[in-house]
Amino acid sequence: MQKRKKRTTGTEPNLNTYDFSNPISYFRSDFGRSNEDVGVFTLNLTCGQLLADFKIFEDMNSVEHWPVSTLIQRELDHNRAKNIANDYLLKDGGLKFFPSLTAVLIPTDDKYQPIDEYLQPSEDSLNAFTTKFYKGDNKYSTDGYELPKELVGGIFDIIFDESQGDIGWDKNKLTAVIIDGQHRLKSLEAAVAVDKSFMNCKLNITLIDVTKISKSQKQTPTKVARDLFVTINHTPEQIDEARLCLMDDKDALSTFTQVLVDDADTENKPAIRPELVDWDCEGGKHRSENSLSGVLVLRQIILTALFDNVKLSSIEDRQNKRTVSKWLSKVDAWLGIDELIKDKFGENESLGKRFDIANNGAMQQDESDEDSLFLFSYNNEVSELLKSQFKALYLSTFRHVYSNLSPFKDINDVAEKNNIFKVGSSLNRYFRSFKGKRLTMKKDIVVASEVDIYEKELREQSKSNIAHTVMGQKAIFKTLFDSYLFETAHDEPDILNATKKFTQEFNNAYDILTTSGSFDENLFSIEFEKKGKSVSNSLSVGSKFWKGIILKVNDEIDYSTTAVKILSGVFDDFIVAVREDSKFEFSNRSSIIKRHESHLKRIGIEFGEDNEDDENAKRNELAVNVVAHKEKVVNKLINKYK
Repeated sequence: MQKRKKRTTGTEPNLNTYDFSNPISYFRSDFGRSNEDVGVFTLNLTCGQLLADFKIFEDMNSVEHWPVSTLIQRELDHNRAKNIANDYLLKDGGLKFFPSLTAVLIPTDDKYQPIDEYLQPSEDSLNAFTTKFYKGDNKYSTDGYELPKELVGGIFDIIFDESQGDIGWDKNKLTAVIIDGQHRLKSLEAAVAVDKSFMNCKLNITLIDVTKISKSQKQTPTKVARDLFVTINHTPEQIDEARLCLMDDKDALSTFTQVLVDDADTENKPAIRPELVDWDCEGGKHRSENSLSGVLVLRQIILTALFDNVKLSSIEDRQNKRTVSKWLSKVDAWLGIDELIKDKFGENESLGKRFDIANNGAMQQDESDEDSLFLFSYNNEVSELLKSQFKALYLSTFRHVYSNLSPFKDINDVAEKNNIFKVGSSLNRYFRSFKGKRLTMKKDIVVASEVDIYEKELREQSKSNIAHTVMGQKAIFKTLFDSYLFETAHDEPDILNATKKFTQEFNNAYDILTTSGSFDENLFSIEFEKKGKSVSNSLSVGSKFWKGIILKVNDEIDYSTTAVKILSGVFDDFIVAVREDSKFEFSNRSSIIKRHESHLKRIGIEFGEDNEDDENAKRNELAVNVVAHKEKVVNKLINKYK
């Protein structure tokens, strides 16, 4: 192979401005079709080199300030990493082997924030790399290596032949991130802390070169890395649901959720500040003692309010013609997307046309084939358009509600008072960090005290408040969309004006019904129980306001679709009664009466009638009286405090 001539330069480069990794030997291959291929560098290196030059996502510089849209990895389970080190690596005897780890190079700016494209090569940086590693190294001068070349800004290749060479990079411009094998890396780090001999262990890294595909597909490097991670880890056992929701750029429900929490757009703030988001949502719920809402809660809200619980998140969903048809009707109602698709991509890419294509394919299948050929799909560009249209129309709506609705504003005020949003404050750093870093920070007794005081305040503010439950938030937004936004045009100012009207009218009702801090006069308390005279023989079903409405017999919240619909109706009834200065009545009265009947039966209320019909009639009569009594309770509170 013909070598290139050595470059000459008049001045020596200032190596202090660079932070180069040591060049690592590789075998290179290319994978994929000609227009989609990626370079694959198989690196063989020591554990010491791995720990020096590679990072996991949460250990990257300033990663707590990265926008949600740049997440490229699930959160680390620190206990799992320690267990691998102690029970496997450090344990005497037995075979020690790790499969290859997978990494990508992510470009960053001088503040270590991700940038949208790889930088251009620079003569200065190439000269600096060549000076530091190539000149005077007998390996390169005697073994026939070519002079280094810069693939993109900060990535350097010293070619030996068509498939071999050495690669290095400037760590001030790029970070080598492990996207598969983070627990293995951290377990090696833990093992090295105990036994330094692990520093010399050798292992393989598969470094994926996404520079070409990032440019050809016009996608940011972090977007390509996210897609790669999701593809590798798209199973519940390997990635938690909340993180998958934040990284899945193809599922509309996930991308809409991302819109509400992504703070990448400095001109268009997220619906909820990152410091008030529960990023884990264990059990599908947010922790109200330190968050306003959560990733999976927001996902449920969108599913309930916009899609009436119809989703297309799985292959099975997309194969169900009825499900797809319902989903399309909801998308059309709230986003009016098909005309936009036609204008931008042509009629054949419209959702209606894609449905027809899927339907025609199913109709042409062999009758003996039991498996339906119906499979609805749309391309990635349409997915991006759906996301941008949702953002354009509804981000301001969600942001306004989470900022101005009285129960939510109370939480924001507590956070503001405690400097949660103040960049650089200890609580701001704490609540923007991953769990592992939070555990480390909380070892500082000052930080631990600040966290405890803040969480105690939030706990007091949100305790037993329906608005701070998953059920309550789903019902609030269902009321907004069903009663205020259903007739608005696909126009953001109109939608926002209707949202402001809802917020004001909800607050008017909320402030009246929660005026008293007394336990038996705060109607938004799940535990609201009217003391004193109640409907005889009704026990707790009669005294506990929410029992028979959204509380089960055992006093647990009923999260069913029916219960959410009923609570949404009750919220609407509160608003109407206060707005119109009218008598409060349950609009879903018949459904609520039936639920009370069921509760009375289940707690063993009997009337001693000879036949079942008479017994049921008595129970119905009691349920009607209980519901009427609860309506009187609401009217009494409204008349007292309005």
